[in-house]
Amino acid sequence: MELGYAVVFVILWIMNYILGTIRILLIAGMITMFPLSLALRDFYYTAKLGRMIEDTLFWLMLATMLSSIMLVFIIFSASMTLLLATGSYFTTSGAINEIKQYESAFNEQNITVRFVQALPPAGQPGLIIINHGTPVVLSYLVGEGTDSSLSFQAMNKLLGHNQTVTILTNNPYSGVLTSLGGLFMANWSPPSGAVHVSLVAVNVALNYQPGLFSVQKGTTLNLHSSHNAKWYVNGTFYHAASDFHVTIEGPTAISAFGD
Repeated sequence: MELGYAVVFVILWIMNYILGTIRILLIAGMITMFPLSLALRDFYYTAKLGRMIEDTLFWLMLATMLSSIMLVFIIFSASMTLLLATGSYFTTSGAINEIKQYESAFNEQNITVRFVQALPPAGQPGLIIINHGTPVVLSYLVGEGTDSSLSFQAMNKLLGHNQTVTILTNNPYSGVLTSLGGLFMANWSPPSGAVHVSLVAVNVALNYQPGLFSVQKGTTLNLHSSHNAKWYVNGTFYHAASDFHVTIEGPTAISAFGD
């Protein structure tokens, strides 16, 4: 944006101080020389000088026309440069602001999920979900099977700050997936040693497909992004780079935010 303003400033300076001064001098010269040439033509000894002044006057008129055309071109160029610079600035700023808002909202998620055998008033098993963070949309009810596979049931329920909601389910290994990609589970089972990983990518491409998947505990994920990104694990910032290596010791939410 600063470069665009600098280009416009230089163009306007040239237009105001150089072309403006030249045009004023040309117009003043024409005003002075036109009556002078007419007067000199009436005298025998100065008639030749009068014709020379007329020729000069013609070229001054042509120079004035050319400077006017150049002035219009410069104004047009300055306007287009400012328009493109402003448009690029707002487009880039909008994308950066959107990423920062997403990043901030993701890291402010703080949800507790508990499974109980008897929810009031009917005494059926289910989940108690408490939102300690900012308001968030619970997009899916997630259930974990005996083979570590995940099932999803659409919810689309808004849960405000310090609000609580109950969900009936017979599966003690259940949880919720938020609209921001955060996964919160009541229990983590698998006897095979597999744990679940939630991978979210914003404004960046990864060598792993974003989403939910299972890996063996102790597995090291070697992640690579298409360009520089900020890496978060369970809401904690690690570093900004294109490569990220993390060892999975338990349920993990990994987020990559492109610059």
